[in-house]
Order: sequence, then C-alpha cells, then structure tokens
Amino acid sequence: MRIQCEQGKRALSEAVETTIEVDAFCDGEDFSETLTRATFEKLNEDLFTKTIDIVKQSLEDAKMEKTQISEVVLVGGSIKIPKIQSLLKEFFDGKQIKQDINPDEAVAYGAAIQAAILSDEKQNEIGLKVVDVTPLSLGIALKDDEMSNIIKRNSKIPTSNTKNYTTVTDDQESIRIKVYQGERQLATENYLLGEFILEDIKKAKAGEPQIEVTFDIDHDGILCVTAQDADTLTTNSISIKDTKGNLNRDQIKKMVADAEKFDQEDKLYLEKVRAKNKLQAACYKITGGLKNSSFDLFKKKKIEDKIDYTLAWIVNFRELSIKDISDKEEEIVKIELN
Repeated sequence: MRIQCEQGKRALSEAVETTIEVDAFCDGEDFSETLTRATFEKLNEDLFTKTIDIVKQSLEDAKMEKTQISEVVLVGGSIKIPKIQSLLKEFFDGKQIKQDINPDEAVAYGAAIQAAILSDEKQNEIGLKVVDVTPLSLGIALKDDEMSNIIKRNSKIPTSNTKNYTTVTDDQESIRIKVYQGERQLATENYLLGEFILEDIKKAKAGEPQIEVTFDIDHDGILCVTAQDADTLTTNSISIKDTKGNLNRDQIKKMVADAEKFDQEDKLYLEKVRAKNKLQAACYKITGGLKNSSFDLFKKKKIEDKIDYTLAWIVNFRELSIKDISDKEEEIVKIELN
C-alpha cells in the first residue's frame, strides 16, 4: 500500500504496516519507508499514555470512580488507533468501547448544542446540555500572600459566591482587591487577572469592618468581582472577560500539577504566617496594655525593648521554625502587666 505521509496514521488503523512517501524530502530526493504499526505505537507511546492521564484527571475532576462509568464513547480524529482503544479498554477493566455512533457526527452535534446554548435557545428544545466549568479556582490575595478561593475549580458556569473579609490595621480606609486564578495556596504563585481598590471604608479597629467580596461568572465566562463595605455601602468592582481563555490546556495542567507538587511547602509557609500573626498580635496587645500599667519608666522601657526586638526578629519568619515562633509567643504572653 503506497500512500502519502499524512495518511499513514489512518492506514495503520486497518493494516499492520504501510509505506510512507514524501516527495522532494531533502535536496530534491524523494523519501520512502515502510512503517509498521508496532513501530508507530512505540514512537507515539508517550502521546498515547497522555490519553489515560486525561481520562484520570477528568474522573478526578468529576469526583467519580472508573467503576461508575457505564459506557465508553470515543470522539475525535485519533479514536480509530487500535493502541488508544486497547489502552482505554484496559484502563476500564475490559469494558468494551462503544462503536455504534458516528464520531464525526458526535463532534458536530456537540458543537451545535453549544451554539444553541450560547444563542439562548430553550433547554427543552436542545435535548442535551453542555456544561461549562471553571478550569481553575478563582479568589483573592490576603495578608502575607495567602490565597482565599471564592469560586472553586470545576464550578459550573454560570455561578456566584460571596465571602466576607475585614481590615488588618486600625483606621484602614482602603483595601486593594487582587483577583487571582490558580490552585496554589500562595496567591503570587497563581495567575493575576486584575485588581482594584475599595476606598472610603469606615474607620474602625482592625478586624471590625465587614467587606463583602462577590465573584459572579455569567454564561459567557465573564467574571465580575464586586467589593462592598457593609457599613458605608461603598462599592467598587472589576469585570474580567473570558477567564477560561487566559491560559491554555497545558498551562492549566501545569498549574494543577504544581499545586500538588508544592502542597506541603505551601502549607508550611501558611502555618508560619499564622504563627507569626499570633506572635505579632500578642506583641501589640502588650504594647497597648503598657499605656495603662503602673510600671515605672525603667520597667516599661525594658518591656518595650523586648517587644521591639521580637517584632524585628519575626520579620525573618521564613528562616525560622514554627516551634521557635510559638515559643517566642508563649514568652510574650507571659509578660505580666499588673
């Protein structure tokens, strides 16, 4: 069988070998070579294996076990490759691949359904529904780079969710909202989509103001992020178009893999952040209590120096152990102000 190179893949789906021909391959010389199905499968082994990786990820995203799958349907240009069929059959414990549908028609049918949905056709007129989901989690950055997810990965679109936040310093009048997309627990390791500032927050002690942040994604994938001070009702927002299109499939896959790879490292960092925050809070409490204490100037100065030293020491918390930070907090808490 003599065919052109681009037809080789199709031929090897039916035959065990074929001849590949390329006219004027190099310096005007033609190229001709016999390619067996076994060689073809060996050359593409890593690519075929990725098929199973995608299936595993899809099941994980859907929170399903492979035993819950009743039928396996293949759609696309490579579904006739025997090796792909055998890999999938093996993965699904011998379950037969459903062969009684036209794969080309299935692709066209799916595209038509999606087009109908986007054009606001009524659900009962479509018959089937294609569900869009968020490929990555969406959230905002908190103090010390902690990522707070507001819409989780694989949430159905359209969707909306609101979370409450607060200030971190006394009499804070504004707050910067940074919107991120990704799976890492550290915000700056994710993808920055946009940011805005909410101003005219009611002056109060840190932790008292209530800031409502709402993420709303419409059926076109447009994300609207709104922040509002519950007391003053001051509002600001940002609109981000098509969050699904900012990253390609490989980038999304890498971000998910990195989140798993650095999970323990991120957790350790956040544990240190929380330990540091507790220590700082204890220091500020002692500082505030000194104003009303009956200590003489010498004793007040001694405590103030200890607090100043501790606050300077904790700046390098990344190099410290959680135990060192916790021990220092216990030491500060034991300071008597009576």
